[in-house]
Amino acid sequence: MSKKILIVDDEKNTVLALKDIFESKGYTVLAAFSGKEALKLLDHGRLDLILLDIEMPDMNGIELLKVVKKRHSSIKTVILTGYLDEYKKKIDKIGCDAYLNKPFSINALVQVLGTILEEKAASQSLAELFKDHRVRTKASLLFIEPNEIMYSPKLAYFQDRERCGGEYQLAAAFNESQISEKMESMKPDIVISDINMFRLYKLEEKFSRLEFKPKDIILHGISAFGVRDNDKALPFVGGLFDPITAIISPKEMDKLGQTVREAAIARGLYIMAG
Repeated sequence: MSKKILIVDDEKNTVLALKDIFESKGYTVLAAFSGKEALKLLDHGRLDLILLDIEMPDMNGIELLKVVKKRHSSIKTVILTGYLDEYKKKIDKIGCDAYLNKPFSINALVQVLGTILEEKAASQSLAELFKDHRVRTKASLLFIEPNEIMYSPKLAYFQDRERCGGEYQLAAAFNESQISEKMESMKPDIVISDINMFRLYKLEEKFSRLEFKPKDIILHGISAFGVRDNDKALPFVGGLFDPITAIISPKEMDKLGQTVREAAIARGLYIMAG
């Protein structure tokens, strides 16, 4: 019997993208777009793991995590959020099996869930490499973005070798035909996609049919659109936004850079400097 996962997030495209990904890996996946909707599913049927976001309007992920730990202690819990730094102490106090920051690597997320569900010990060697500043990542990156304005700050960041900690070959695609052409001509090591573009063009399905497959796919949705009134940080919110709102804070750009760095190291795309 396949393992059953519940994904909880009020960002619809995030839920649907993750649902497609995990179903393609053989999991049975349920989806909830609010904490209250998740509670109904938790109380009616066996679940092996719940993957949840923190920021939700009706019942946040911290409250939901408390309920899961109290009523359904056998269910594994994984937090996937753009606000991990803000909530990490609270999460640690309640307890969960793992947490990841958005933006996220698909391979890393799949590996984390597989490790937890199969109750295997996690590898410590990669964590040590992630922290080693002598490690310089080297990879070809293909960005899938709604437009050039959304891509331009990412281009500037990943061209700065000191800031991003790596040496990257960069390219971008802004529509379906360009995605196909770049995948064929460039054969990128890592694809970094706006999550709405990923869903719009059904890239999980398309990439699964390619003879050449990228070593990793990273999903993000960085924009000032939808920022919380009381929050100075920019959230993980996917979308085809008005370019005027396409502002990316240095903090969010560094988070994306760290995700790319960790994905590259995990796939062996690095050298040891000096």
